[in-house]
Amino acid sequence: MSALLRVEGLVVEFRVGGWRSPPLRAVDDVSFEIGPGETVGLVGESGSGKSTIGRAVLGLQRAAAGRIIFDGDDITDRTASQRRELAKAISAVFQDPYSSLNPAISVGRSILEPLLVQRKLDDAAGQLKAGELLEAVRLPKDVSKRLPHSFSGGQRQRIAIARSLSTEPRLLVCDEAVSALDVITRAQVLNLLEDLQSRTNVALLFIAHDIPIVGHHARRIVVLYRGRIMEQGLTEDVINRPLHPYTRALLAAVPLLDPEQQSARRESRAASVSVSTANAAPPPAEGCVFAPRCPYAADVCQTKRPLDLSVSGRTVQCHLFDPDSGHPQADAELSALDRAASS
Repeated sequence: MSALLRVEGLVVEFRVGGWRSPPLRAVDDVSFEIGPGETVGLVGESGSGKSTIGRAVLGLQRAAAGRIIFDGDDITDRTASQRRELAKAISAVFQDPYSSLNPAISVGRSILEPLLVQRKLDDAAGQLKAGELLEAVRLPKDVSKRLPHSFSGGQRQRIAIARSLSTEPRLLVCDEAVSALDVITRAQVLNLLEDLQSRTNVALLFIAHDIPIVGHHARRIVVLYRGRIMEQGLTEDVINRPLHPYTRALLAAVPLLDPEQQSARRESRAASVSVSTANAAPPPAEGCVFAPRCPYAADVCQTKRPLDLSVSGRTVQCHLFDPDSGHPQADAELSALDRAASS
């Protein structure tokens, strides 16, 4: 299956502190791909660069280096007019549905506008399609004349999804699309996205900080930390057999229902990894960005950037799995993997 979206060596930088200061690298040599109809999750803490990657794919953020290839075409440096044409194929659902909708116009008109501009439908055909889209997201089409403020947060997110699907996109970027919703509404919206995906075959780039949600809905997961990919692979492998210490820390942060188990997990995590980036030393300039928080950090982690290694069917960026790196625990970690694979 050829990739619908391919991100190659993406770098995104921001200027902070004036032009004489070095740029802040928010995304650092990130590569991944998404197939047609596939869901790939980007997961990581705040500041990991996941939303910046989504904005770069959407053309809302300029790439300093690397390439973004959509359906075989390099779209990295498309002009504004070229991007408007591409908006038919790549759409987005953002975290705050209220800010995505114009509060002064009806929700029906919000859905209608892309149909008139992008799909060149006349007003009558557009209104008919807008009603169908509202019904597709399980809202009655007679609500089209109401303003966004009269809907709940979950209903507004459904309307935002209907609007994003109005151009019949091939790729939908969901940037924290359910993080502001309550648990029940979140489940309803996620089920709706799965249902719409099964019917339209739209691919999803699902961006979230909650690894269990991403794990439940994505076929593959990309784990980010400080703009770099720590680990990526099939969801089942990453969730059930995490390799990178940061992935293990993310999973250890997932709350448990049992209070005693939760307490034991919290103590174990606190003893093994610095929970907050605020409590960690600055990352080394040349080494692994996770080194200041990593319980396995060695001298090589401070001085040498880990390679992208193929381990157990996935990619991991960690000296622990590179026998040539000089990490003192590398051989033991690989031997433990071999024993686990043969058992």
